Amino acid sequence: MVDEHELIPLDPEPCDDHESEALSVPAADEPAVSSRDRVVILGLGGGGVRIVAEIAKLSLTDDMLPVAADSKGEALADLVEVHTVQLGANWTRQEGAGGDVLLGERAAGASLTELRALIEPARFLVIVCGLGGGLGTGGAKIVARIAREAGVNTVFFGTLPFSFEGNWRRQVAADALGELRDLVDPVVVIPNDLLFSVLPADTPLDQAFLRIDSVLAEAIVGMAQLACPGALLPADTASLRTVLRRRNATSSIGVGAASGDGRWRQAFDQLLECPMLGGPEAIRAADVAIVTLTGDAKLSIGEVQACMDGLQQQLPSTARLIVGAYSRSDIEEFRIAALLCRYQDKPAQPPLPGAVRPQPVASTASRRRKSAAPSQGIQGELPLMEQALGIFAGATPTTVNGQNLDVPTFQRREILLDTGV
Repeated sequence: MVDEHELIPLDPEPCDDHESEALSVPAADEPAVSSRDRVVILGLGGGGVRIVAEIAKLSLTDDMLPVAADSKGEALADLVEVHTVQLGANWTRQEGAGGDVLLGERAAGASLTELRALIEPARFLVIVCGLGGGLGTGGAKIVARIAREAGVNTVFFGTLPFSFEGNWRRQVAADALGELRDLVDPVVVIPNDLLFSVLPADTPLDQAFLRIDSVLAEAIVGMAQLACPGALLPADTASLRTVLRRRNATSSIGVGAASGDGRWRQAFDQLLECPMLGGPEAIRAADVAIVTLTGDAKLSIGEVQACMDGLQQQLPSTARLIVGAYSRSDIEEFRIAALLCRYQDKPAQPPLPGAVRPQPVASTASRRRKSAAPSQGIQGELPLMEQALGIFAGATPTTVNGQNLDVPTFQRREILLDTGV
């Protein structure tokens, strides 16, 4: 395993558990596309590669670099306008990790040179993967450690498995999240089951997955814009980090786009109906809403205000709203992307002015200690305790130095146990 605090280059030769012939791997040169001073959007494993492929179809600015990293050479061969990195060919025989998280971690660790060349010069890093598998789950930890060592600001987007994929994959995803939250701020977790909240049950499976990937792609690009300069209404990644730092939160994502008269209203309605947003219930339960608005040169303050007023009417009054607005000459429509976050561990609410702060209640153990403590020079007495032999009752006692060893030790020594009552 790769140490938690130190990146150790792994031996590229396969281990005994995965015996295979050594494959010829091209020498690691400088990446074909420089990531210097760019926002790098890195998709890991099968799920991450699919999302990055959808991201590449969008109109990206020059300071955004989509990168696909996978151990399957076949999955990377057909990608266009995407920089690709094949991970750990010697470990996986150019195939997948087969759900083996350790193998996925080793495959990514064997490609440290290529990953560092992309990540270290980046201004900002977005990691995208599907949790619960092998390469995405294991590789995310390696990438996060590289970014932490290099001091690159990073945000992690991970999708949780569908319920029908079984408890094992969901447990693998949950274990990975615990480690990633110690490496990355913030971690954005999106359950795939949100898709079921809106789409009909007879929707073809391939269309459902394509819908997930396209919505995530548009929303991730919208969030990545927070790290790009030139905002009309600035919001930075520090705000995103502040509201999600060390927090156990689930998230949902929605997008909308429209052009022509009343475009903001049409885009806003699309956002509310977006299947990955989770419906009106998710909006009313949100603790945080991060919104990016993008339009052409005609983007007006009236459109921004009307859109935000509509969203605030849906959100609870206590929700924190973070907004960024951007004008771009290469698009002809109004776009809105929203990330809703709901804390699983609610922060303690400060007391209201003038409220009486409740006094802490002493535990049972402390009350017992006080009652047994000497007072005014009087010796405290331990209460009598009936000795019970349990399953050894009626059997010939085991006696050593006059003590019956069949009696529990704490009873022989008259030790009081705090039962918490």
